[in-house]
Amino acid sequence: MDTLGYKERLAALRATKLEHTRIKQQRMRDEGAVGRMDGDDTGRIPLPFGRAFRAESSRPDGGIFGAEANGRAMRALLEAHPVYIDPMSSLAGGWMLDLTEQRPLSWNPDIPYEHLRAAEKLYGLDLGIGAQQHFCPDYTIGLRLGWGGLLRKVRRGRAKHPDRALFFTAEEDVILGAQNLIRDFFTGIALLIEDAFTIGDRVTIAGVTGEVVEIVRVEDDCVYVRRAEGGFFLGGS
Repeated sequence: MDTLGYKERLAALRATKLEHTRIKQQRMRDEGAVGRMDGDDTGRIPLPFGRAFRAESSRPDGGIFGAEANGRAMRALLEAHPVYIDPMSSLAGGWMLDLTEQRPLSWNPDIPYEHLRAAEKLYGLDLGIGAQQHFCPDYTIGLRLGWGGLLRKVRRGRAKHPDRALFFTAEEDVILGAQNLIRDFFTGIALLIEDAFTIGDRVTIAGVTGEVVEIVRVEDDCVYVRRAEGGFFLGGS
């Protein structure tokens, strides 16, 4: 079997990126967006056709505030996140969803800060309240403990500090969601190695027969393929 060289792999990755950009631009136009995207592309992969995610909120205004609500929402996102694996890429997967976009409100209206408005106007400040903030976690802790060790540490903390149970539960939710997504990635890699489907195969899925023109992702021991005439269909491994 011929082995692809660096140039061939780079060309394939570039072609995939251009196609993903085209899909995202088309979806923006379909949603009524005008002009260019005002924000970072972040290299996200477009969701497969027909797939969507919406974080749940217990508030009438749809807001997601506080450690508990954010932990629960992040876990739901990670557990619903599709698995994307490109055999041409050195990356283990691809990111499709963003919890920030699930928040209709950036700041909890129950916590007003009107007393800061005068200083904001006087000095021309951008307070940044409700905006995203970058932070740098201590990767040494994660590498030393692993996901299982982090989970045990969080649970010990909750048992020792019951007054902070909501905070520790939020951390537990994020860890469990991350573990689930990583498990799905390994399942997907195993399916690709086993060659459950290959390009050019003619398969019948959900009662529809078509030729496999692209393996777009794998999830939960299943493979999503695309017919030449369009559409995604689910098939067992």
